[in-house]
Amino acid sequence: MPPVAVYDAADVGASGNLADDFEVLVSEYVTFASEWRCFVRGGRVIDLCRYQGDVFGYPDAAVVRAAVRAHAATAPAGYGIDFGVLTTGRTVLVEVNEVYSLHPYGLESGEYAELLETRWLELVGG
Repeated sequence: MPPVAVYDAADVGASGNLADDFEVLVSEYVTFASEWRCFVRGGRVIDLCRYQGDVFGYPDAAVVRAAVRAHAATAPAGYGIDFGVLTTGRTVLVEVNEVYSLHPYGLESGEYAELLETRWLELVGG
């Protein structure tokens, strides 16, 4: 069965046909003011690019740095890590993805090529 999203009481009816043992995930409902992609190569942040929302709604640098540090032990050589700035001003992690599947969102083309190469060489053992 496809996922069912429940945002308010009007959506509850769609969940009526779920099996009793259906896994239910619950998350805080948030509203983003802006969203940013952080590009990381070799454990170092090489750029942070906005892809949606308020151009002045910058993420908290301490949160970004802490997340990159926390992921360092298991992170690939190149990846993207997205952050959102909520309407409350709080910076939150959105997702982490392989660099080869990401849009560059303004990352300089040479930097993007080096980032892709770094991850590719890691994948092929080069």
